[in-house]
Amino acid sequence: MDDSYIVEVWGQPAGIVLKEHGVYRFHAMAQPFFALEGTEYEVPGKARLAAASLSKRRQRPADATARPASVAERAPKRAARRSASS
Repeated sequence: MDDSYIVEVWGQPAGIVLKEHGVYRFHAMAQPFFALEGTEYEVPGKARLAAASLSKRRQRPADATARPASVAERAPKRAARRSASS
């Protein structure tokens, strides 16, 4: 049975890798990853690294850079929601 994996960069689909004749071949789904179309890799992780190297950091989703709220910052919001629903 052939192996296949979805390759994502910053949570966005870049392509898939399919195991064909003992190697993993990359099939792009979006720009700028078409430059890797048909490229062969020994392991799927190398395809992901190659795709990540093509992606610019500024292209990642805005929420990926957001700092998660600390527990102390979230507590007042939770308390306000509880009192509003009572």
